[in-house]
Amino acid sequence: MKISDKTNIWDIHNCLIITFILLLILQLGIFGFWGLIVYWIIFLYAIACIIINGKSKHFCKSIVFYSGIVYYIIALLAPLINGGFTRIGTHIAQLFAILLLCFINRETDELENDIISISKIMITAGFIVCTMSLILSISVTFFPECINSLPSKISNYINKRSGSLCGRINGLAGNANSTACFCYIGAVFSIYLIFNKPNKTWKVLSISNICLSAYIIFIATASRTNMLSFISFSIVFITSYYLVAQRKRNDYKKTFYKILFVTVVLIILFILLLLVIPSFRNYVLTKIVRVSSLSDGSNRLTVYKTAWSYGKGNRILGFNNREFYDQTGFSHTHNAFLEVLSFSGLFGLIPFLFFSFTSIFYAIKNLIIYSKTHNNKLKTMVCFFVAFMAGYVFNALIENGTINRLGPPMFAVLQIVIGYTSQIFYNYIRKYGNKTLKE
Repeated sequence: MKISDKTNIWDIHNCLIITFILLLILQLGIFGFWGLIVYWIIFLYAIACIIINGKSKHFCKSIVFYSGIVYYIIALLAPLINGGFTRIGTHIAQLFAILLLCFINRETDELENDIISISKIMITAGFIVCTMSLILSISVTFFPECINSLPSKISNYINKRSGSLCGRINGLAGNANSTACFCYIGAVFSIYLIFNKPNKTWKVLSISNICLSAYIIFIATASRTNMLSFISFSIVFITSYYLVAQRKRNDYKKTFYKILFVTVVLIILFILLLLVIPSFRNYVLTKIVRVSSLSDGSNRLTVYKTAWSYGKGNRILGFNNREFYDQTGFSHTHNAFLEVLSFSGLFGLIPFLFFSFTSIFYAIKNLIIYSKTHNNKLKTMVCFFVAFMAGYVFNALIENGTINRLGPPMFAVLQIVIGYTSQIFYNYIRKYGNKTLKE
């Protein structure tokens, strides 16, 4: 079967790849007005692909599909009514386009091919973000005179995206948590690609990216949200792969127990180091855990209270996001569900909850169903989808899951995960009905 036509720009695979590459480049914020022009070209291109392919292939219709459409329509209408559309509306429209692309009916093999290609893009992008973030921070930390001698526009750009290597770096994304989130996405795709047994070049790049990303997340940015996401993704992915997807393979079970043993030993060693070495304990608590900011949740409790109070009397369709930002200084509410309630009201929150939790149900259902197949690539993909959703939960609860932003592309990737999870489930229903796959 021919998976995709590389010469056809209207092919869904090509559209997704082109869209992701250009959106990642635009996140650098160096193109000014031309970047806005490119963004609109990308959006119109995606819409054209949806129309062309939707007519011939139709959509994978499910409760996730319909609730997703309702959520996005309200998410677009609310800021038009309340105000603040220019701040988040274009991002939401692009995310909506990506979701619709990912619900157009296709074979499971095609979906696997998409995820492999997107993995390579995100691994490359993550590796660039990691290395450039470190280079910028090293330059500003150790060679500040050289940086300040550059033209002011360049030096300001570098200083904004560096931060001190001795403290928390800002990174190429311009913010510690955003840079860490970007690296997190690259790291989880690296893990996925390794389990698909890539060639030596991609295997080395994936392993290198995981190591660099771990350093950026846990040390350089000390991003607790992405630490939790990384840890939860790893636990869910490893457990689901070895104990569920490959539960009939005794050699895989042995591998899992070896991983578990090494992990427990490392945890015990880490605890012992905390107990016996005061300088190490002080570094972990002050630089990584940052205990001094835990009492108010790094100001998140204030954000939650402010957003909740701001929304009184505006529960149906929410309130003006631009006004909230201008008057409070908070760029978002640091919680995806509160974000939806605040800027889309109850009319947006209810379909968003259906959209989210039904997707998780389908993901778990796929894991159970396809654990009985002999297709290891498919097993790896459904495990990745479950684990990605698990990791996303922490970002959604503590940050806002980038639900109305394109960068870092966490919510954009989630649209693919959600769309493909539904398609994989309904591809099974169309092929086997209610029959259970045999071992």
